[in-house]
Amino acid sequence: MKVQKIEAFKAICVVNEATISTIPEKAEQANALIADAVARFGLQVVGPTVFQYTNMSQDMSIPFTLTIALPIANAEAYEGDLTIHAYEQISAVTSHYAGPIKDLAAKGYDPMMGYIKQNGLTMIDDCREVYHRWDGPEADTNDIELQIGVE
Repeated sequence: MKVQKIEAFKAICVVNEATISTIPEKAEQANALIADAVARFGLQVVGPTVFQYTNMSQDMSIPFTLTIALPIANAEAYEGDLTIHAYEQISAVTSHYAGPIKDLAAKGYDPMMGYIKQNGLTMIDDCREVYHRWDGPEADTNDIELQIGVE
């Protein structure tokens, strides 16, 4: 776990209002739309899928903004209805989590929150999950990089 700079990138995105329980459905729909756009417009993928969470509260039943993004190099080639977003560089506490989604909060995010508090950092409204490997919600082989934006 460490604080590091997350470099700027451009991505093709699907932006949705979501709750924790609707993430799987929203992700499946978004990933299909993005895959179709990549194929139709010949987009050059330059990184793994990123889930960005904004406008979240402590109450996980309250809807938040879920942006599912795929970094691309040739954003100018896209002329469809999805969003192209230019992500700015941020500082973030980062950590890797390996395992099933059911343990992500306790084994991934909870230690990061302790680190943030212990080091006197302030969170910004930008939390990301970078899916380096996804084998399904129960898989022990999932590899997810967690990034909590801080200042």
